[in-house]
Amino acid sequence: MFFAVTQNIQLRKVRRERDREDRIAKLMTSIFEVSDPENRVGSKVTAQELLDNAAREIDAGLAKDPEFQSRMM
Repeated sequence: MFFAVTQNIQLRKVRRERDREDRIAKLMTSIFEVSDPENRVGSKVTAQELLDNAAREIDAGLAKDPEFQSRMM
């Protein structure tokens, strides 16, 4: 019985970490979409644009994980 409970706790922890990693991967991909030539209006991408986009994505994409959201900001 103890083993089953411990295993269930570990499984939940692994799932939570996997979900966090998935959100981070999506977040990082979306941050740099501004530099995609197909989505680009102008010819140059500035660091300010990347940072502004990152801040918006962090606000939206990590809203369910405020601790990690604050670390990323």
